[in-house]
Amino acid sequence: MKRYLFLLLCISLLGCAGDVRLVARAPDMEQSQRFTQKLQQLDDSYFEEYLQLFPVFATSIGDHRYDDRLGDAFSEQHRQRQQVLYAKYLGELQGLQREALGDQDRLSYDLLKQNLTLGLEGLRFDQHLI
Repeated sequence: MKRYLFLLLCISLLGCAGDVRLVARAPDMEQSQRFTQKLQQLDDSYFEEYLQLFPVFATSIGDHRYDDRLGDAFSEQHRQRQQVLYAKYLGELQGLQREALGDQDRLSYDLLKQNLTLGLEGLRFDQHLI
């Protein structure tokens, strides 16, 4: 009988400990949601600026807001604008705490970071002259 009471007491205490952890995690969840929202805003802003910089790509994906423009991917000014765009968003992305994001958002974070990093690295080569 004492064993059962002891077991019941242990289970009760574990149940209480679980509640304490949930309450303690609440601020972390709020912080995670803020970082998630900031990541989504960052991603949306980057994509909008990218479409403005590459209007032909925008048209190819069905966004016709920039149909009146033709991209200038060959000029040095365009390459400088690309570099500014990639560096700007890479800096803002590094301001987010990746560990505070959920699994799906970490994947989005990693993909955006890789895209921006590859964009900057690609500008070191003169592919626009090929």
